[in-house]
Amino acid sequence: MFALVHPAFERLLETWRTHGEYRVGRYLEEYEIPGPAAPGFHRPISAYLTEVAALGCHIREVAEPGLDPAAAGEAGVPGIEGYVRLPDFLLVAADAPA
Repeated sequence: MFALVHPAFERLLETWRTHGEYRVGRYLEEYEIPGPAAPGFHRPISAYLTEVAALGCHIREVAEPGLDPAAAGEAGVPGIEGYVRLPDFLLVAADAPA
């Protein structure tokens, strides 16, 4: 199993605060995302799943959880509702080949 920040919705809070919705412009590209401590790396979902398949793994489940609306309400953070409507993480469970 692996989990990562959902590559379709990176910087969700920042974009939601600015536009009131999520916007993406470079989803199909692979690029580095500058960070305060270390960079992140963007790849489309297909890059991850193709690698899993190339390793001969069998995908059992893919989940894209959103934030619980009650938790979002308690957070009181402007723009947090974006996490209720869109997933922040991508989780993939796969079995290694026998």
